[in-house]
Amino acid sequence: MRKRTFVICFILMMIAGSGYFLLRPKMPVRTGEPFEQGSVRDIAVERPSITVHGERLVRVEVWVATVQIGPGEYKHIGNATLVKTDAGGMQTWQYRLSEQPMQISELFARGYVEHNAPVGERTLPETGEELITALWGIGPSTPPAK
Repeated sequence: MRKRTFVICFILMMIAGSGYFLLRPKMPVRTGEPFEQGSVRDIAVERPSITVHGERLVRVEVWVATVQIGPGEYKHIGNATLVKTDAGGMQTWQYRLSEQPMQISELFARGYVEHNAPVGERTLPETGEELITALWGIGPSTPPAK
């Protein structure tokens, strides 16, 4: 009898888990395409900040890939601040870069609408050394400003 009860409980848990897995909110693919309820339109470097434009966003996170973490893994370095919303609803978000350069290979912003639903991402086109130069104005042979 105990074995039958265990098997029945196990089967019910598997069904419930499968239902959650199939119905959970999914992170959009990193295409940068706009979505109906909100969107991340573009991202640009405006030293000493990163500027992100979007619509109907409640939060913008900034993520990087660094040489310290594995390939395909990203680190959340902070949230952008909403600085302006124009009459048409276009928002301007800014994230101030640290003064200390970081060894990063990629940077992107992820936008969210209410209820913490992610709606899209935009990645800076520069990568590797070009990205570090664009963000902090230094190259491999340029010492950082003190």
